[in-house]
Amino acid sequence: MGWYPLLCFRVLAGLAVGGSSVISPTYIAEIAPPKLRGRLVMAFQFNVVFGMLLAYFSNFCLGLLHLGATDWRWKFSIAAVPALVFYLALFFIPESPRWLAGKGKTREALEVLQRNGDPDPELELREITKSLEDAIGSKGTNVFQWRYRFSHFSGHFHWNVQPTLGHQRHHVLLNDIFEKAGFDKGSSDFKLCSSALPSLIGVTLAMLVIDRIGRRMLLLIGSVGTTLCLFGVGTIFRLEQYQGALVWLLMGFIGFFTFSQGL
Repeated sequence: MGWYPLLCFRVLAGLAVGGSSVISPTYIAEIAPPKLRGRLVMAFQFNVVFGMLLAYFSNFCLGLLHLGATDWRWKFSIAAVPALVFYLALFFIPESPRWLAGKGKTREALEVLQRNGDPDPELELREITKSLEDAIGSKGTNVFQWRYRFSHFSGHFHWNVQPTLGHQRHHVLLNDIFEKAGFDKGSSDFKLCSSALPSLIGVTLAMLVIDRIGRRMLLLIGSVGTTLCLFGVGTIFRLEQYQGALVWLLMGFIGFFTFSQGL
């Protein structure tokens, strides 16, 4: 396989992952009982982070096999296993009751709500139907109005800060960063595996405290933490010493990011 087929399939995989990252929490929110909705949507983020930990761990284990030139091929190919499991599992999940109600299939929507253990499925179905009617009635509303300026600014600023911080680049380039800092390739694979742990810790802590302190406080704490960690990383590369602290600073950055902006 040459460069262009590899690039093509990587783009397709990226589109698939990006699509599922949007569709999955939406589906969970639409199908989950109201009292469990927030917790289950947060559980999706937890599972994403846990999956990253498993991916890094599998790469670490494959690296121990010393497969030589085919090492990277195995690391790419192993992702087909969970992808296949996810694909097969989709045949056993019900349609979203909101989607069914929107298509006029109220009986099927009621059956799904009953199967999910909703305490009052008929009331929930009426609320879903009313929200669909309200959504249809608001389609002509212009959201680009001066009174919505703060909401627009907050939303756009938040989502533009995420890629600016370079969170994804840190994950992709983490091995190279460690090697440039003086670690060998074997230890870099281990550091890459361990970097998923602060993500898991960060999202777990956020799940525990978000209802008590609110998302605003999470963002404030996370912004301070990520700033200090990134400043420390830049200082280490500037001074070309204290490389031992690089691991902890990068892990701290990932943890603070997942705790706040990454949610």
